[in-house]
Amino acid sequence: MPGVNIKRAGSDDLRFCVYKLIDQPGVYKIRGAVAGIVNGKSNLTKNTFTWDHQNFAGFFYDIYEDIGTERLIANINENKKLSIEYETRVHNKKFRFEDWGSFSVIGFLGEEYFAGYMDAPNTTDDILFEESKEKNLFSKMQLLRILIDNDDEMTITSGTPLRLEEGYELGIKSIDIDGNKVFLELSKDGAVVDSKVISPSKDGATMKDRTYYYKKNIGDFKDVVIIAAHFKNAFRGTDQDLATVDGLWHLSDTLTDVSKDTEYDKMKIQKVTQEAILMSNMDNDITLNRNKDISLMPGVSLKTADDDVLRFYVYKHIEITNDENYQIRGAIAGTLNGKSNLESNSFTWNPQNFAGFFYDINADVGTEMLTAKINEDNKISVKYETCIDAKKFEVGNWGSYSTIGFLAEEYFAGYLDTPETADDIPFEESDDENVLADGQLLKILIDNDDEMTIASGTPHKLEEGYELGIKSIDIDGNKVFLELSKDGAVVDSKVISPSKDGATMLDKTYYYKKDIGDSRDVVIIAAHFKNAFRGADQDLATIDGQWQLSDIPADLSEYGMMGAEKANGAILKISNAGRIHIENNDIHVKSPSVIAKPQLIIDKRAFPEFGDVVMEKGSENFDSTALKFSDNLRSMGPRKRKELQSRLENAIKPYKTSMKRADFQRYNLLIDATTKDDIPPKMVADALRDIIAYEVGEISLASALAILDARADTAIERNRIEGMVSFYGIPTSQELNQNDLEGITGKIKEHTGPGKLLYLRGNRIGRFVIGDDMKEIIKSGINIGGLYKSSFFSENLIKNANNQIVSDHLSFCSNVFEDDKYDAGTAISNSAIFMGNYSQYEIKFISLSNHLSKDAGNLIMQIGP
Repeated sequence: MPGVNIKRAGSDDLRFCVYKLIDQPGVYKIRGAVAGIVNGKSNLTKNTFTWDHQNFAGFFYDIYEDIGTERLIANINENKKLSIEYETRVHNKKFRFEDWGSFSVIGFLGEEYFAGYMDAPNTTDDILFEESKEKNLFSKMQLLRILIDNDDEMTITSGTPLRLEEGYELGIKSIDIDGNKVFLELSKDGAVVDSKVISPSKDGATMKDRTYYYKKNIGDFKDVVIIAAHFKNAFRGTDQDLATVDGLWHLSDTLTDVSKDTEYDKMKIQKVTQEAILMSNMDNDITLNRNKDISLMPGVSLKTADDDVLRFYVYKHIEITNDENYQIRGAIAGTLNGKSNLESNSFTWNPQNFAGFFYDINADVGTEMLTAKINEDNKISVKYETCIDAKKFEVGNWGSYSTIGFLAEEYFAGYLDTPETADDIPFEESDDENVLADGQLLKILIDNDDEMTIASGTPHKLEEGYELGIKSIDIDGNKVFLELSKDGAVVDSKVISPSKDGATMLDKTYYYKKDIGDSRDVVIIAAHFKNAFRGADQDLATIDGQWQLSDIPADLSEYGMMGAEKANGAILKISNAGRIHIENNDIHVKSPSVIAKPQLIIDKRAFPEFGDVVMEKGSENFDSTALKFSDNLRSMGPRKRKELQSRLENAIKPYKTSMKRADFQRYNLLIDATTKDDIPPKMVADALRDIIAYEVGEISLASALAILDARADTAIERNRIEGMVSFYGIPTSQELNQNDLEGITGKIKEHTGPGKLLYLRGNRIGRFVIGDDMKEIIKSGINIGGLYKSSFFSENLIKNANNQIVSDHLSFCSNVFEDDKYDAGTAISNSAIFMGNYSQYEIKFISLSNHLSKDAGNLIMQIGP
């Protein structure tokens, strides 16, 4: 999938990992697994946590030879004092160009280091060992960084030297007329340091004939080979000479001291053996206070969460410059140290063992999982899953939002309501607060509570070309006129009053909202102003909180191959199964826009005046019915209008503090229409449509389970499902209404042979609906096939209204409906039986069937057209 790849070792053993490729210049943190309180539980063992190459990608690891040598052990003492022990061991490793033999390698400070050359008995092909006078650097507690070790095939010419590291270049000076002898010259920083003649193309050429090597004295070590190149062939051309290199080796010419008592930041080497280096922070106290970055040793640091509970990880700084890249790898799956770590031929990566996935240590939020399953042919099938999670703004009074890790980046899914306050400005001022429901996500660019001062002459730079500037401040310093521009063009202006007496959150917050894709009026920029000051030369203001979303949406439909949901993503999605049996589970899912919504005007008992309008919800007659209601309202007597106004005001009053401002204004418009005749009927009709959709709130119920087809016998029994279940596809926000369903009566194909059965029995369930696949078939107007032959719904407690069923035959028995404000739903089938169903209130279940039995003890609720 975009941004995340899988790498497999080129060896007989199956070994593979995921990795994220970073190729953009910048400084990055490569974090390890999180230690402490994660998901509400401690993962420490006797107050200890260990990082190695499996859970910290910053440590050296060679997947091809399964070599990882580093380990960091953290032990937490009293008062959050931390003792750190670092251990690394020498390991034998083959050169990538294997004919050269082997060398000793050791991971140190997260990098690969050379410890010494190994002898290859019974051969002289181990040129680097043979030609080095000093073979073992580690014996004298010194190391050299390994810069290049590869067997990539590349061509060099007499006009273009081969660039190595640390300023070295290897060039062809000439090739003899037979193409046998190649005169090579090595330079560093432009100065020639070595030259040699090799004969890679002569008959019977030996390894020494084919290998260029350069050795030099490094410190106290004599004649150490630090550069080698294996030449496959050479060719003398008319215009230029050519040669092919298929093996390359390069060591740094700067020693790294690992002798006892050598200090590396807060760590000191305590012991060096023939095989290992041991370091600790014995002489340096480390305290794990909240929200701290603590440097441990060069390149490796420790980060603690800005939270009351202890949570921390180690990380490595890397810097990417132009034309460079870095692979952030996940844990290794397959055969490690001779044993397989696969379970049922599967391996799963999450934010704990793959640093490429998004994770927020302060909020303890990480939502992504990638599972790889191996089949008999060693082919890999991959399943990627992610879900939303709630997260607080850094400006705490703004409330919370839904975040989601997606394709290894953090994205915004929607704003969350904070009941009993209007300080949650981004939620209050957004019309479509749930962008995930519109099938898209937005990249989070800025979320901080850093304090900074901006001046009238210097606009504050944001991301994606936006700038926020002060145009003027009034003489009292109360009103600040702000202007937002993008790429130099003004896109918004607003006056805020952060310094006035009794300033509210709205007074102190600048916000900018715009349409993003299919989402309307989404707040994408917000800035909290602490104060403002009018000066003699320039005006000043202090910002202590910023928020910015990208205005370029990520369209989830583009990632259909990875199973992205079109609306509220289902926890469980099933298709092409042989048999489905879901029993005794507790499935709970949160929607990013579920809020405590009132159900006022759709209550037929409290407001019978709106009954006709409510009944026409979603139908083509709605507009005319709503306009007629507005006309009738004007013709009511003054006393009746006053009484309706009073009832509406009393009904809405308890919800005033928990309702979005835009929704509250719609109710106010309706209240005003009871006493004022100057409000256009069209405005009243529009307000009614929005209020009814808001109160019914079908799409706020998130999708918990999606059965995508009817190809398997399906049993869903004795589950508690807090969410929506869909059949024949994934639910979307653009649902079929009653008119759509009535239009398919008589178009269902009858099964003439065997068909699949659906049992929904003994569940406590939120709601069940028809999914998008069936919706497209229904809207096309063709006869409908691919249904369950028989569906048996029995002994279910159904919490929400507007349920939908389509089946060849339906048996609907002994079910209980809790919702008392709206009709239970609609069923379309060729034949149906309704028996022993119950509702406490008089609600209706619409069943449109050619053969219908409906009069067998259904209590209070009405079955039928």
